[in-house]
Amino acid sequence: MEVVKISCPLCDISNRETLLYNDKDLYLVSTRKMKGHAVRVMCALKEHRKEPTFEELTKAYAILIDHMQRVMGFQKWFIVNCQTDFTSFPDHWHVIACDALGTPEDVLLLNKTPRVIFPLFLPKRILVAIPAYNEKKTISMVVGKAKKFGDVLVIDDASTDNTGKFALHAGAEVIRFEKNRGYGRVLKTIFEETKKRNYDILVTLDADAQHDPDEIP
Repeated sequence: MEVVKISCPLCDISNRETLLYNDKDLYLVSTRKMKGHAVRVMCALKEHRKEPTFEELTKAYAILIDHMQRVMGFQKWFIVNCQTDFTSFPDHWHVIACDALGTPEDVLLLNKTPRVIFPLFLPKRILVAIPAYNEKKTISMVVGKAKKFGDVLVIDDASTDNTGKFALHAGAEVIRFEKNRGYGRVLKTIFEETKKRNYDILVTLDADAQHDPDEIP
């Protein structure tokens, strides 16, 4: 009897690439073609099969949701049903999760493909406010991590080391005091801005990275 080897790019990925998750049934890996996305991952069966078992299917979605929630925070993302007319690998079960970016062609395709949009429920409006005075060494990192969970406002209390510029470049809105007013006045400004902008939740973080933004959830 002649043995025909199946030629499938997905079959040996778990043996030749660095994986985000790996067990006896499934693997999770960033996709080769990002198609304009900053985050695009694939969870696939290790066996060359069209249909996963109930356990495998449940595990695959749990793996994807866990990974994407940690990476994306409250930003919008999708799980896409790949077993459609649009897939390049219809004989090997896999599922894709990606952010809401993408090339115009891929965004158009996403709108035609069965998908689930996350978060399933709209989160409350969150303001992450950061009092800052001469913290240019850490402010960019703190702002960058905090952006995953809400809008970021930095109150620059008359820093002399360009803390405000670093925060602005990292993606925060910055209110700068021209004269140093102290921590109490900074907090009062934060509370006033939160109320004026109708945020539902306020989180304050230290600018020196003593507080881990990943603990915001």
